[in-house]
Amino acid sequence: MSITNSSGKYLSIFTPATGRERRDNFEDYWAYSQDHSGKILEADKNLTRKKATLDAFQSKPVRSQKPLLDPERFYRNYVQMSEDPKLLDRKTLLLTFLYKFARHEWVGISAAWDGIPTMTESQTTCDRIKFPESLMSPPAFVSELMGLTLYRHIDRLLDDVFADEPEARDRVRVLLREIMIDELAHVGQRRNFMGPIGLAASRLMVVPMYRLFFRDIPESKLLFDIEGMIQDGIDFDYSTMTPDVIAASWVPSYCRAGARAAAEDAPGMGAPIALK
Repeated sequence: MSITNSSGKYLSIFTPATGRERRDNFEDYWAYSQDHSGKILEADKNLTRKKATLDAFQSKPVRSQKPLLDPERFYRNYVQMSEDPKLLDRKTLLLTFLYKFARHEWVGISAAWDGIPTMTESQTTCDRIKFPESLMSPPAFVSELMGLTLYRHIDRLLDDVFADEPEARDRVRVLLREIMIDELAHVGQRRNFMGPIGLAASRLMVVPMYRLFFRDIPESKLLFDIEGMIQDGIDFDYSTMTPDVIAASWVPSYCRAGARAAAEDAPGMGAPIALK
């Protein structure tokens, strides 16, 4: 059964979907991704519009006005925590956490690029979306959902951790918004790969996967409410995101209350259709 939030505009990310809805949403996501990210630069492992966005940020760098209390402490702990994390100031703690998390993301993205067919070899829309079969699974969906809930919790820390660096805080928040737009679309896209069994499995994976991941980064428990993030993942629907992020991102039709109601009234929508 679909779960509607208090606003009535969106449904839970765990809302069931028919095979036909999922097939149509793959086409819709592909059109969105081309418009949002631009053409694929396979040799550079990049996208034209993403490259332009990064170039724009790098052309106007923001420099720290107040150095870390002990810069060397960051370099001693950014790859692996070698000291008691309780001894680190909150700014250094957040930066070492972010490096570890970003490195984890980079490894995953690199593996995806290396494991996918080229565009000339892609035969279906699923191939062109460029996620290999090994990643089309509940763990991949939960991983994207975890990233999105984490970014929201990071945003809540910025006013506190960067209170003495307003320019840096604002730049980080702008960058975070760009990331959340993409991550929000990825959550819906990964959800779209799963039928009823995968959807049920993914819901069961939220608690253990969140706890296992954050347990491996010792800074986590000092910065974030882990149980709160877990609950955010279980309860996630799109109304928790700001309207500007939703407007720039992509939401599956079956997670929009109005679209789902219209689809259920349409003839032939009741029987699932297997995805090829």
